Amino acid sequence: MVARMGIGPVKGRIRNASLVIALVLGIVGCHPTPPESHSPSDSPNLPPITLGPQTNPTERAKISNGGTLTIAVSTLGESWNPWHHSTFNLPPILDAMTPRFGVTLSDGTLRWDPSWLTHEPLVILDPTGPGMSVTYTLNPKAHWSDGAQVTVRDFEYTWKSCLDDPGPVCTNRGFEYVIDIRQGTTPQEILVFYATEYSPWQYTFARGPLRTGTGRERWDSLTGHEASFSGPFTVAFSEGTAITLTRNPLWWAVKPKLDLISFTLVPDKDLPLAFLRSQIDAVWVDDPNLYSRLEDLPGISVRRSLSPLGRYLLMNCTHGPLADRKVRQAVFLGLDLKGLAASDLAGWKWTPHPLTSTVWPPGLTEYSETDSPMPRHDPSKAKDLLEEQGWVLKPDGVRRKDGQELAWAFLIPDHDPLSENEAFAIRAQLKNLGIRVDLIYLSSDDRDTQISSTSAMTAETLEYTTVHASVSRFITGNPWQYHNPSIDSLYQEMITTADRESLKDLVTQVDSILWEDISMIPAYQVPHVLMVRPDLANYGPNELGDTLWESVGWES
Repeated sequence: MVARMGIGPVKGRIRNASLVIALVLGIVGCHPTPPESHSPSDSPNLPPITLGPQTNPTERAKISNGGTLTIAVSTLGESWNPWHHSTFNLPPILDAMTPRFGVTLSDGTLRWDPSWLTHEPLVILDPTGPGMSVTYTLNPKAHWSDGAQVTVRDFEYTWKSCLDDPGPVCTNRGFEYVIDIRQGTTPQEILVFYATEYSPWQYTFARGPLRTGTGRERWDSLTGHEASFSGPFTVAFSEGTAITLTRNPLWWAVKPKLDLISFTLVPDKDLPLAFLRSQIDAVWVDDPNLYSRLEDLPGISVRRSLSPLGRYLLMNCTHGPLADRKVRQAVFLGLDLKGLAASDLAGWKWTPHPLTSTVWPPGLTEYSETDSPMPRHDPSKAKDLLEEQGWVLKPDGVRRKDGQELAWAFLIPDHDPLSENEAFAIRAQLKNLGIRVDLIYLSSDDRDTQISSTSAMTAETLEYTTVHASVSRFITGNPWQYHNPSIDSLYQEMITTADRESLKDLVTQVDSILWEDISMIPAYQVPHVLMVRPDLANYGPNELGDTLWESVGWES
């Protein structure tokens, strides 16, 4: 933890905030791949992968004023306290009623929202040392849902809470680099001081602060907690099977198009009839069996695109045979990842899109330039590598070395058919190399404990937010026990590097090391699929982008 201290007067080298954002966000998403479609020649019967947002973008002038949007959900969540949620991945219900200083566009670039800030943040580098400050100028109208002004106390509270007891809301926001927060010359001017030139500074308060006094306790209902939020929508009512948001009457900025947004629990088996009866308007689908039941319903369109989610295979790097990097490399060479992706995505009628980087957010120019330095799916080379390491194939079909079997577990969370499908496929593929894989079913929490303490593999869907966040997964303390001091060192350099080319070089070095170490195997990019009534505007798969709830509505 950085010691708390001042860094001198607010003066020195002034850097234009737009330039800083361009330098940092340019490396995490400011070079979008132009929208296009392509379909590999080896999958001629599958629909093309559609790159770019699929939101039915529509000008506000062409959207009706009023109306209700009903979104079917499978769960209403376990806690509504914002402390328990990452600001990079808020549930839609909270997203529509939470401060948003910076809007992330589909290509990952950040645009500051005039609803909250009257000016772009001003970044000043300290001329006497490595530190810097960022000045936010709040819109004087900005307030919480009970009418109380947003003040410097809210910023201080968020920062100190995240230092004292980090929760999901604190993740990858850089609070550990903040050394002071002060009020400026007016109550609307907030100065945030950093101990070093912190390049991803914009993510510290891109989603604004928490309301002062927001506790850590679980909130089973939103009722009674409205004052902890502020946004274009607020809670109309909350009950066991539905939560309905209404226009926030105290919202000072652009008026939302919709009157109401209702999130209602609907079992999968009831979704087709709910659509046919016009009881729901949209549902996000993550089950290919459900997709096949909904795709041909009359009056429903499918919006799907590549998402910022990737499917990965994780391996414990400190226990048993998998502690040997050469063994992990052999696993990578022996797995048919293309076949695995095709099996996972078969029901989607979707051409698999392989991940070629361990850390670059998919779809970026830099990402497309990066690929594994090792060949893919070469079982013969995998066997040679194991032989070179002394793993001898025995009559029972399992390799041994110094009396130890080449064997480990694959951990499958209960009620996770995707992981189960992958486990059976991987067990069969690795058996051909002389590796025995045992399948173990357990809860998600137990899975995380097991992967950190035993020789095991598992599979997980991970989200890309920023390249800094992607690299931070590989710092000491990750569940799969991977540690490489070179990654730690490069990450610290990344934190203080704003120059685009220099940052790109550092991340490329990280990617190269991770491909050699093979602690995590990127498999494929996950599609986002929304079943929706076709005249709903400005809502759907948006790649890295946020939903602008003020502009969601029905075409007029």
